[in-house]
Amino acid sequence: MKKVVVLAMVLLISFALIGCGRASLDVEDGTYNGFGDGYKGEIEVEVTVEDGDIVSVEILDHSETEGTSDDAIDGIPEQVVEAQNYDLDIVSGATGSSEGIMEAVENALEGA
Repeated sequence: MKKVVVLAMVLLISFALIGCGRASLDVEDGTYNGFGDGYKGEIEVEVTVEDGDIVSVEILDHSETEGTSDDAIDGIPEQVVEAQNYDLDIVSGATGSSEGIMEAVENALEGA
């Protein structure tokens, strides 16, 4: 009986993990620009999608404070590519910049 319970738990966990796999975006391949409101002004990004995956996010223009926003400007684009998602944790100390970048990526993909 104990083996049956353990086997059932293993199967349940396996099926749950299969559901956590990364799905491709429902966006045609291409390069898309989007804008978001940062702490100091508008942030413009360029998002490139290939084979249904985000392959790059580039910050084209921003007015954010140097030093304070550097971790968000450098880190959020990389995290978007890794996670294949723009709904990420904010960078401590750069909330407005983080939210602006994620909003810009969202707007770029929604406009695709």
